[in-house]
Amino acid sequence: MRVAVTSLGCKLNAFEAEATLGAFIEAGYSPVGFGEPAEVCVVHTCTVTGRADHRSRNLLRRAAGTVTKGGRVVAAGCYAATDPDELARIPGVTDVIPQVGVDVFRVLSGETSSEDRWLDLVGGFSRHTRAFLKVQDGCNGSCSYCKVRLARGEARSRPVPDARAALERLVAAGHREVVLTGVHLGSWGTDSGADLTDLLAALLETPGLARLRLSSVEPNELTAGLIDLIASTQGRIAPHLHLPLQSGSDDVLGWMNRRYTVAEALGNVSYARKCIPRLGLGLDVMVGFPGESEDDFERTVKAVEESGAGYLHVFSFSPRPGTAAVDYANQIPNETKRERSRILRSLSAELAHRFALENVGGEVRLLVERRRKSSEAQVGVTGNYLRGELVDAPDDLGGRLILGKVEGLHPDPALARPDHGPATVLIRYLEALA
Repeated sequence: MRVAVTSLGCKLNAFEAEATLGAFIEAGYSPVGFGEPAEVCVVHTCTVTGRADHRSRNLLRRAAGTVTKGGRVVAAGCYAATDPDELARIPGVTDVIPQVGVDVFRVLSGETSSEDRWLDLVGGFSRHTRAFLKVQDGCNGSCSYCKVRLARGEARSRPVPDARAALERLVAAGHREVVLTGVHLGSWGTDSGADLTDLLAALLETPGLARLRLSSVEPNELTAGLIDLIASTQGRIAPHLHLPLQSGSDDVLGWMNRRYTVAEALGNVSYARKCIPRLGLGLDVMVGFPGESEDDFERTVKAVEESGAGYLHVFSFSPRPGTAAVDYANQIPNETKRERSRILRSLSAELAHRFALENVGGEVRLLVERRRKSSEAQVGVTGNYLRGELVDAPDDLGGRLILGKVEGLHPDPALARPDHGPATVLIRYLEALA
């Protein structure tokens, strides 16, 4: 029996998809690439935007076209939780699992399955060099645009002993870097009186762990204590922060029901940049929220420039059913959203290029992930989240953490000035670290 599993969206979804694949493999199924014939096809869907809904439906239709006769096409993930009836109507879909965080294999096998929020992997990540570890789920926030919280429920924190044991298994499986994930990662511990620094301090005691990375932290949860801890670890917690800033206008942040001001966010970022040398900083920014004026947008551009960010993830507001903002007045025309998105993507390209230049001549720790298909060059990601391509390096470094020196920017302009995410630099190999 063959199984194909895919996901889209966040790292949390990727973790749950990997857990699904591992459970099928443990039961004797043979994994195949998505799009190849299989007896079972599982899609871990995403509903963060209308575009994500569209892509999820397309993946399910594609699965229905490749599953063998009498096979099963399974919709899981956030979209399946919020709109199960809609996905059940797609021709060929046989199963919709309207809970997130459950053991998909057990549900399909007819076993009673409580909502096990702390799924474990069988072995490590078979499709990633960097492993993801789910330590938090759900959100108690009330952001007016967010549909994901409707799927994920209230905030929950994975207990330290359980998280530590899961991390030890990933390290034993050979993963040099583990990325901590959650819907609202910075809220870890609020249900027990602890905070994220307590979890990190405990996880750092894991023998053999080379590097932890935080997936995303809210600007108001970037505390001095968290910053000081990252700075003190000498790279064992990656010097990289990704913050969902969303807007540089206090008015827009208020309409979004965000819990910070622009000044608070930039103040926390300023302290982080002061304490953490060559900090890699990424920002999520939304354009076209209802009521966003030209002045509001200009404030966002100014805030991004003042932040010292090295890259942006730019999103257009997407009305999501079930959220407050879907009914807000002063909806922004799509052409205005596209133009504002274009401006920010152009700014992101310049920020990425500038940050890469700042790193030229410096030493970095690169996790070698794969080979570039076009050139067969070994590529990976640095602690401060630059993309790196190795030069003058031994062969077969995949999965290793190495020390290297940044020689310059990649000659391909699309890689040296990307409009989404970090730039790529050329790194001369110095030595293997782990």
